[in-house]
Amino acid sequence: FDASLFDETLAKMRDMQHPSKGCQRGETVSFFFENRGLAATVMHIAGLMTYAWMQARPLTISKKLPWIYTDATACPTQSFECYFKPWSACATGAEGSFLAGGRDNLVRDF
Repeated sequence: FDASLFDETLAKMRDMQHPSKGCQRGETVSFFFENRGLAATVMHIAGLMTYAWMQARPLTISKKLPWIYTDATACPTQSFECYFKPWSACATGAEGSFLAGGRDNLVRDF
């Protein structure tokens, strides 16, 4: 295990998720999910982060559906930020069907 390589990769991912030039609409990889289970969602996020890394685009979470693991009274946004730090400075990108050429990825069984 090379700790310096790991730290360098994390720094590059932070830079990708928080671009100094700002975020442009349509330049993000956006996803939403139908709450198929926490482990499935986290595993899919890992794959999408790899995809976003290969595309050199920030990964964002769509606001289409609330995160089922939140309580609307305790956390009105019902988002990942109820439990985790925001992972991107970018707002959700253009939403649409990923299979139809959009950049919004739906986490579900195909």
